[in-house]
Amino acid sequence: MNNLNPTQRSAVEQLQTLTDGSCDADTTISVLESVDWDIEKAANVLFGDHETSSFARNNITADDNASARIDVVDDDDEDEDESRPLTGSGRRRGAQSNSTVSHLPRPSMLFSLLAFPFNLISGILRTLYMLLRLPFGLAPTRFSSLTFLRGFSAASPKSVDPQSAADRWVRALEEETGATCISRAGLLGSAVEDLEAAAQDGKKVLPDFVVSSYEEALRRCEREARIGCVVLVSEEHDDVAEFKRTTLTDPKFVHLLHSNNFVVWGGDVRDPDTWSASQKLQATTFPFVAFVALQPRRTTGSSTTTASSPALSLTVLSRHQGHAATAPAKLLSHLDSQLLPRVTPVLERTRQTRARQDRDRALRAEQERAFAEAARRDAERLQARMEEERRKREEERRRMEEREAEAFRREKREAVRRRQRRWVRKLVDPVKDGVRVAVRSPSGARKVVVLDPAASLTVLYAYVDAEVLMGGVDTDARSYSGEDAFGETDVREQIDLLGGDPDKWWGFKLALTYPRREIEWLPDRSIADVEGLKGGAQLVVE
Repeated sequence: MNNLNPTQRSAVEQLQTLTDGSCDADTTISVLESVDWDIEKAANVLFGDHETSSFARNNITADDNASARIDVVDDDDEDEDESRPLTGSGRRRGAQSNSTVSHLPRPSMLFSLLAFPFNLISGILRTLYMLLRLPFGLAPTRFSSLTFLRGFSAASPKSVDPQSAADRWVRALEEETGATCISRAGLLGSAVEDLEAAAQDGKKVLPDFVVSSYEEALRRCEREARIGCVVLVSEEHDDVAEFKRTTLTDPKFVHLLHSNNFVVWGGDVRDPDTWSASQKLQATTFPFVAFVALQPRRTTGSSTTTASSPALSLTVLSRHQGHAATAPAKLLSHLDSQLLPRVTPVLERTRQTRARQDRDRALRAEQERAFAEAARRDAERLQARMEEERRKREEERRRMEEREAEAFRREKREAVRRRQRRWVRKLVDPVKDGVRVAVRSPSGARKVVVLDPAASLTVLYAYVDAEVLMGGVDTDARSYSGEDAFGETDVREQIDLLGGDPDKWWGFKLALTYPRREIEWLPDRSIADVEGLKGGAQLVVE
């Protein structure tokens, strides 16, 4: 090992991690040398398949895409506040190990047969512990730490979905510790004394772990301006079981996390997403606890960022590794005396700034909605006014057309009347043996005419219109010609156009003076057929 360069030593460590130390250093070096130090090819040689190597290759891609979120300082003191943004590329030792995943080779048939009794006993004990609601972190964990036994239980591949892996880990944690997440226990918002009393009664509580991927938990911390608590464990370490039973179920620790609205996320490094998180946070010892939050980004002297509004970035505040550093008292002291006093004011200002920005955005949105509503109402009023003007124009145009049509019809009727008057003047000639009819107009003028008894009432009415009412004056200067032929048929057509009402055409009525009796106009009725006109009569115009 001393003759190897850092890259080769890292490859040896990675391959030994994949084999859980089943291969010694010399064997591992020999295999790597035979494949030109290619970890994937070496894994294929040892495992005889492509499962582990292909999974490692996928993890390399995922880590490379997310590596821009990690930058921690090179500090051997695990409890020291690091205050470095989760961006950049400043990795320390083990940075090349992103391509490894703590996955196990599939066991051989012999190992599977040997492991079956142990697995059966472990399952029975786990079931008993679950039924009795007792913590079973010791015995089952000891069995599961055996490589060949754990390899047998891992024969069926786990889901690599980060959310499913996180949910599975939280449920396994509840079963192992006999505790329940504080929200499901119905104790969310309880005082620390109530949590301690519940713990004494056997009702332990765990923090409310976020069931999501590591990256989503970080985004939630950044989006909601909250402190994040990242918990990483590995079943390969003996201190993990004690950490779960003491630290994660400590009432004061749980109360402090939830009273300060921490985003708590955790997982086992055997899961791909948790392994990736451990590499980004440079976790080397387990159990591992890290605190992250938004902090002002460190700027150089040439930076243009103003002090009044510094840029914020998600920063690793502190890392705690190992049993001693993750003890409840140690974490509580660190949070109360160092982390919360320093971080809380920054996050509070950030939340106030974002709340003010949200209010400003809401106000602008409300103003824009009000402006849009006012513009809409103005447009509606303008449209209504334009519609009203259009309706008025249409109504005026319609009335004008009706007046013009009525004037045209009136002019046409007058033209027919003129033709009628010329016709009746030419038709009425004095006869010796005719019926003598005297007609008195409303003005008192009297006119006498002798008509043929066979003449129709149309001739009588037309004569009264032409001679009595118009005084025999023809206002039309045009002379009558044969082209202007007129007859009683034309009169009936005009009466039909007026709805069949003769009064609208004639405009007057004739009546006998004594005894008074109206002479109603009827088509094709002669004077001789009207009682009272046969021997002559006196008529008045009404």
